[in-house]
Amino acid sequence: MPIGLPRVPFDFDPSDSDSDNDYDYDHYHDDDNDTEKDENKKRKAKKEEVWTDLYTKLYQLGILFLGEEIECVLANEIIAAMLYLNMEDPLQRLYFFINSPGGAVHDGLAIYDVMKYIDQEIHTICYGQAASMASVLLASGTKGHRGASPHSMVMMHQPSLAPTRGKLLRLVRERNYLNMLKERIIDIYVCETHQDRLVIERTLERDHYMSPIEAREYGIIDKIYGGIFDKIEEDDSVGGGYSDDNPIWENIGYYEI
Repeated sequence: MPIGLPRVPFDFDPSDSDSDNDYDYDHYHDDDNDTEKDENKKRKAKKEEVWTDLYTKLYQLGILFLGEEIECVLANEIIAAMLYLNMEDPLQRLYFFINSPGGAVHDGLAIYDVMKYIDQEIHTICYGQAASMASVLLASGTKGHRGASPHSMVMMHQPSLAPTRGKLLRLVRERNYLNMLKERIIDIYVCETHQDRLVIERTLERDHYMSPIEAREYGIIDKIYGGIFDKIEEDDSVGGGYSDDNPIWENIGYYEI
């Protein structure tokens, strides 16, 4: 295997291939012995392995990643994956792993709209950081299934535009547009965290950093996941996230990654 993007085996049945179906071994090789015929039948029935990149395999399992700055191309890829998986199986759970410094507001809002459009249950998990627009997406997962790893960080702040120069009328229009974006972001935070609007407005006045515990108290996440990935898929009644009074974590270790 060459060094680069990890690749994993992907199974497929060659009997579905048109090239295999068009070739009738028994018709063209009537004089061959039975052993060769049996071997050919076994070859047709056997599932072959091909290799695909790791992320494609994970996408098919409903595991999506936001691992860089949010921009148009990345947003379109995530949206396409969500829509395809929702079309294939609306009951499949999606696990949306987020490690992003934020990015373009409109591209982030496009992902948010699709998250609310599809029928699937979306588990959002922050590993590393969920800053700016990424924190909005983290908070937008299915209630009760929003979480973060023990050493992750969440940061909230108000949207901003690149510094511009020009006539006063243009600057006033851009300021009004920025205020409109800010109100949209505040509306989403209020809906997802159930915090008072005044609290959200004060929080967004400057960069506000939160530990996972603080983010859970604020309402952005619901759980803090420990060191075993399997606990993400466990039922709430069994105990999917960390808490001081949850006995399941006594033998696991809160900081055991």
